[in-house]
Amino acid sequence: MPAALLHRQRVLLSLLQHIGGKCTKLSLLKQMFLLCREEAKQDIYDFHPYLYGPFSLTLYADLRALERRGYLRQTEEAVLLKKNDAKVADRMEPELNAALSAIANKYGKLSDTTMLRQVYARYPYFAIRNPRCGKRYASADPRHDPSKQNPMIFSIGYEGKSIDRFLNQLIEHNIHVLVDIRNNPVSMKYGFSFPKLRELCEARGIGYATIPALGIVSNKRQSLETPEDYASLFKEYERTTLAHGDVYLEQIAELLRTKKRIALMCFEKDVACCHRSKTSERLKQYCTNNYELIHL
Repeated sequence: MPAALLHRQRVLLSLLQHIGGKCTKLSLLKQMFLLCREEAKQDIYDFHPYLYGPFSLTLYADLRALERRGYLRQTEEAVLLKKNDAKVADRMEPELNAALSAIANKYGKLSDTTMLRQVYARYPYFAIRNPRCGKRYASADPRHDPSKQNPMIFSIGYEGKSIDRFLNQLIEHNIHVLVDIRNNPVSMKYGFSFPKLRELCEARGIGYATIPALGIVSNKRQSLETPEDYASLFKEYERTTLAHGDVYLEQIAELLRTKKRIALMCFEKDVACCHRSKTSERLKQYCTNNYELIHL
C-alpha cells in the first residue's frame, strides 16, 4: 500500500487544484506563502528569504516527491497537476478549503511580476536576498540592523524545525557562521546532513564549519531519561572533551574574532538536554566573557 500523503502535501495539491491545475513555480510558492500568512494563518510550510522572495526548500522537496508518485509533472518553470483527485480537496477542513479558494481567486491569475511586487510590498523582509532589489528593502534586512551587529555567540538546535525555519532563524539573527558540533553530522531530516547543510548555508551567505571532536558519541546518549542522567553525561563531557578541547575552542574563537556572530549547532530543542549548553558556556569563558550568549 502506498504511503499516505502528508497534510502539507495534500494542501499543496489542493491549492494547485484551486488554481486550475497549472501554475508557474514562482506563483505557486508565493500563493502558498500568502495562504500561510494571510488566509489559513498556520505554518503549513515555513519560509525564508532567498533570491526571489519567500522560499521553501521543503515545498520544493514535496514537489519532487509528488512528481515521483505521479501526482504532478514539473517543467523548468511550471507545475502541472496529473491526478486531479477530487478526494484531496474533499478531505480539506472547510475553513482551510475556503482559505485555499480565497487565495486562488485573489492571486491565481496574476503575473509573476505582479505577484512578486505585491509580496515584496507587504513582506519586505522576504525581499532582502533578491540581488535586483535588496537595497530597496535594506531597512528590513538584519544585516543592516544596528542592534544585530555586535559580536555574539548563539546556540541553536534543529529538533522540531524544518530546514526553512532553521535557516530563517540564522538570517533573522544575522548569524555569519554556523558551527556544527555534532559528533556525526548526519540526519534523517531533510537538509540537516553534511555536506548538504553546508551547501544550503553558503548559498545564503552563511559560513559553515563542522567540529565533530566537540560532539558526544551516540552510544553515550542512550537511555537518558532523568535530569540526573543528563547532569552525569555533561559532567563527564566537561571533564574529558572540554577539558582537553582548547585547540577546537580556539578555532571557534578565531571565527568569533573574524566573523563576529556565530551559532553552535546540535540537534536537541531543549538546550538543557544538549551538550551545546556546556560548549557555548565554555567558549564564553575561553573568550574571557567578552561575548553575550543567546540560546535560540
